Amino acid sequence: MKCVRLPLLTIHELLKVVRPTGLISADELLDALDARTKDNSPGPDDLNYRGLLVLDENLLTNRHGAEVTVGELPQYLLDGDTDTFDTERGFTRHAIEDNRSRNLRGESYQRLWSTGNICSQQPQSSGGIVVRLGKPSILNHIRMLLWDRDSRSYSYYIEGSVDENSWFKLVDHTKVLCRSWQEIRFPQRVIKYIRLVGTHNTNNKVFHVVALEAYYSTKVVKMQDGYIVPEHNVASSQLGAVVIEGVSRSRDTLLNGNTHSYDWDNGYTCHQLGGMPIVVQLSQPYWIGSMRLLLWDCDDRSYSYHIETSLNNKDWEMAVNKDRDLCRSWQELVLSQPRAAAFIRIVGVRNTANEVFHCVHFECPFFFRGLERDAPLTLDVPLGLVTWVQKLGKLGNKVEHVFGVDVHLSDLRHVRFVYLQDTASRRTVFEHIQYYAFPATQKINYFAFDYRDTFKENGWTIYDPVLELTRLGLPTDSWVITKVNAKCASEEDLIASAAFRSRERLPVLSWLHPETQASITRCSQPMVGVSAKRSRADEKYLQMIMDANAQSHKIFIMDARPSVNAVANKARGGGYESDDAYPFAELVFLDIHNIHMMRESLRKLKELVFPLVDESRWLSGLAATSWLDHVRSILAGAVRIADKVENQRTSVVVHCSEGWDRTAQLTALAMLMLDPYYRTIRGFQVLVEKEWLSFGHKFEQRLGYGEDRHTDADRSPIFVQFMDCVWQ
Repeated sequence: MKCVRLPLLTIHELLKVVRPTGLISADELLDALDARTKDNSPGPDDLNYRGLLVLDENLLTNRHGAEVTVGELPQYLLDGDTDTFDTERGFTRHAIEDNRSRNLRGESYQRLWSTGNICSQQPQSSGGIVVRLGKPSILNHIRMLLWDRDSRSYSYYIEGSVDENSWFKLVDHTKVLCRSWQEIRFPQRVIKYIRLVGTHNTNNKVFHVVALEAYYSTKVVKMQDGYIVPEHNVASSQLGAVVIEGVSRSRDTLLNGNTHSYDWDNGYTCHQLGGMPIVVQLSQPYWIGSMRLLLWDCDDRSYSYHIETSLNNKDWEMAVNKDRDLCRSWQELVLSQPRAAAFIRIVGVRNTANEVFHCVHFECPFFFRGLERDAPLTLDVPLGLVTWVQKLGKLGNKVEHVFGVDVHLSDLRHVRFVYLQDTASRRTVFEHIQYYAFPATQKINYFAFDYRDTFKENGWTIYDPVLELTRLGLPTDSWVITKVNAKCASEEDLIASAAFRSRERLPVLSWLHPETQASITRCSQPMVGVSAKRSRADEKYLQMIMDANAQSHKIFIMDARPSVNAVANKARGGGYESDDAYPFAELVFLDIHNIHMMRESLRKLKELVFPLVDESRWLSGLAATSWLDHVRSILAGAVRIADKVENQRTSVVVHCSEGWDRTAQLTALAMLMLDPYYRTIRGFQVLVEKEWLSFGHKFEQRLGYGEDRHTDADRSPIFVQFMDCVWQ
């Protein structure tokens, strides 16, 4: 009987089941009863429950068998959707009782308890939202998203239980105001039931929870008096912080992390001296020991101010007092007395220029020289990725708020070297980066030619045109390996066809189906112009390409451009194949935009991810870049080409305007889909050299390697886009 853990049994079971058996002595029974009644929140070692241990994984999912057992609209809480919620859907809720109702219910339980009419421990609450885990599990971390589509705040507490009878507090935020994402840390506990009880909503009498997650987290988080000591800035709009008092053109200007784009009219939050100050609300109480703010400094004005903190937005405590100091620009502040805070009030008392206090940026905590910090961060930046090096600010100019060097990279990263104006010179760094990042401009060798490694195979010989055409099955009855291409075409026909095509890029074989002889050929646009010129030689040549495939009496011409662009090109002498001139062909426009649209799309994408990502607007922001729309158009075009060749056994001619950008994307992707050889490492090398290098894609102009001309209109991420399509 020593193996039986009596304290795990309920009082009812001890008195009504165990006691009548006579197997347990009176002393053991009393000890078990004492363990059940003396403490309503036993620690993990007091009641030694067994629980499932899963590291760093959310256990409140359908896959793990979790479900909401109490609460209105229970279907939303565990669905994992933290984006699509509004005032009517996307959350689970319960009505908040007033204090009098809770007190009356507590008194009734107390009467039942004192008269012996209830054989269980007194609940700390009833109602709320209750979630049952699939199995009793060891937890130490809960994440909860409170409804945050406006500025409302909530108070609440969270309890845990193993048997849904004995509840213990995991966190008590009944006396503080919280919003948005909540990070709850507590000593590890075995838990099967989690109860969320809202006690206050600043807008109404309902407690709304959008999402709930529970973990055993292996990351060690420092705690002080029950509050998290953050290791990063928590005064960020991305983490749920919000400015509830203060005037600005954008709600999150003070907390969006932008410390360089501000001027006389934009980029700051302000308040009238003597009026309502600036108030920042964090998502939950944190233990704060430092702060940093940037005072507006586009001229030589100075400010005086003080900062106060609060847990409930009512009771304030002085944190920093600069009322008698004249301060400007960056303020790095260490609190003499660290404390828990959910609200920070910034009160301006003086401005040497006018009667308004202006603050550009605020963060807390702040880690800087003199405080404990992580090891230095090392970034590896290949010189070939550098597209633009820019100087920021001027030495000794007080109007400039940043002094340093910006390095823009083609992989969307952006590296900034910032210097203290009175101690550092940026000239050496700037000149060295300029020199080695742009060898073509500096007329020096590229890095790869000066620092060559030794490889077993010569990369210049991996692609052999004759071997590749032989692999495709040439020669055949219709195709031969020759410098004049098609077997039936004379040299005069080819010259005439080339003369009719832009930049004399006549149709050339890219791929041949090993069974059906359906082919993929590529070229540039025909030079029909506004007068609708024709070329008998070009029409005859495309007829020959169609006739080389006995499986079909039609050929498809896949024009990568939007139709309106193809029509517009007639004014510049270009155009497209007409039905009258090519009755055996069917023309299809694939609606893929030009290099300028792709360059603009990538620019928008870079702005979306740097310097900050706005999680609340991520999907709409990504859609606005149109990058994925362009990727989808290219992939859809390649699929249509592959389908015509493989399933409809029809030959396809592919072109855009010049035949070296969109054409290369389409033919290479279609061949990648059709031929497994190109899906090997060596085959992919052959594909890139064949369809991109050998057919004249302008890598130097499009990617700008080695040239200090970031505004060049010929730059465009065509090959980068192709690689994104391959990754998809």
